[in-house]
Amino acid sequence: MNDKCNSNRLCRPYGVKWKNSNLPDKVPVIGLGCSSFSTFFMKETDTQTDSVDYGKQHLECSQENAHLIPSNNHKVQEWIATIVYAIENGITLLDTAPWYGHGSSEVVIGYAMRQLLVDAAIDKESDQREEIHSDNMSIEQNTQHVNNSFKRIQRKELIINTKVGRYDASPRLQFDFSYDMTLKSAKRSVSRMNCGYIDVLQLHDPEFAPSMDLLFEETLPALLECKRLGYAKAIGLTGYPLETQHTIFQRAVRSDSPGIADLFDQSLTYGHFNLHNQDLFTKPFIGEIIQEDVNADADTKISLIKYCHSRSIATMAAAPLSMGLLTHQPPPEWHPANQELKDACCKAAIIAHEHCVDLPTLAVLFAIAQEDIGCTLLGMGSIKEVDAAINAMRRIETIHDDAKGIKSDDSATHVPGIGHNLRRKIFSKLAPFLTESEHTVLKVLISDNNTDANRNGPFANIWKREEYNWDGLREANNFWSNIPGGKTEAEARMRVRTL
Repeated sequence: MNDKCNSNRLCRPYGVKWKNSNLPDKVPVIGLGCSSFSTFFMKETDTQTDSVDYGKQHLECSQENAHLIPSNNHKVQEWIATIVYAIENGITLLDTAPWYGHGSSEVVIGYAMRQLLVDAAIDKESDQREEIHSDNMSIEQNTQHVNNSFKRIQRKELIINTKVGRYDASPRLQFDFSYDMTLKSAKRSVSRMNCGYIDVLQLHDPEFAPSMDLLFEETLPALLECKRLGYAKAIGLTGYPLETQHTIFQRAVRSDSPGIADLFDQSLTYGHFNLHNQDLFTKPFIGEIIQEDVNADADTKISLIKYCHSRSIATMAAAPLSMGLLTHQPPPEWHPANQELKDACCKAAIIAHEHCVDLPTLAVLFAIAQEDIGCTLLGMGSIKEVDAAINAMRRIETIHDDAKGIKSDDSATHVPGIGHNLRRKIFSKLAPFLTESEHTVLKVLISDNNTDANRNGPFANIWKREEYNWDGLREANNFWSNIPGGKTEAEARMRVRTL
């Protein structure tokens, strides 16, 4: 049980709500998305000081040398302080992955845990690895530069989630869904993060797997073994295409392999519940929900979130800012969105700016107002960004049960992407907590061709043309088309077992 979360009002029921004892009873409304502890969103100027250049070149790494990142690096120190500050202020869920910074995110979390946890599981082997940086300081010596002024806490007060399946920048090494690597990665993550165990170990971006058969014959059995070995308490699934998650959940339920039918405890989606995309609630899938549901039949169409909840799979959502689209800055160059979506988000930012409204704050408020999502993951790389998240949580903490009025199936039968009723209900729910300017801007942003033909919002046309998202499956196919040997060679390599 997450004691720190249970002691404040900035949390929501989670495992207990969806009747899943593998998961924490409660989770914070906002979780710390730890992709920020990497060079993914950094500019070169972000890591320069007047006296010393702590540029990106000192923080870029691979899985094999991530442990060499020095904790006395200026940027790493800032990240560690951010983790500690977030936890002290009730954001007690950390979500990371070996892919984030190609190891740097997990290593930075490990530095913070060494200082923060009463029962930190210090990896003795790591102290014997190569010495760090040109000053020949060891990992243990480097961590002494971390501020020791904060109070130590118990591991059970935190929720630490990570992933398996996606790793390094090199295309050939980027994905590995093999049995061996899944076990190796989970064990390495526990060691790196000095956390003793992983609360939810998630299969990362399964749409990039060479085949679905590979996942079910190699990866999922390895995840089951990770749980048996105590590396993880629960198993989750995360990736962009909702279709892939639905397919995996459906196939798992029908599996005859021991332990696979009820393997999954959590679904984490990203980019599918924000100001321009509400597919998590609005995109219909063919049912096969639990038999106890008297309305279920072969042709039932339900949203992914309703399907998950019918099977006691809890849900989290990430990227309420759509990976940088819903901000006042240009998105990262690598962002997969089409130009129409980028332009629409730019228009949204202009509208917000004209009314002196902070678009990221409005986007976060919109996301966390939906209480069927247990926790919304938000990337926060500084104390300033943590403060903004805490302020958003506190603004809506007075929403009472009688003000909910938003059910997971409210828009399940609506045209995909429109979500007209869902957006209106969230707007009504947020209205008492918004400033006059925020109220005006949000009303414009959610306007579509069905509500105000005279003044459509910036997303109206992309909703109508269904250009409000990107094609994750096409992204995956394009990736493999550029790899020598493609999926066939990769799958053969991933099917080799030595463990």
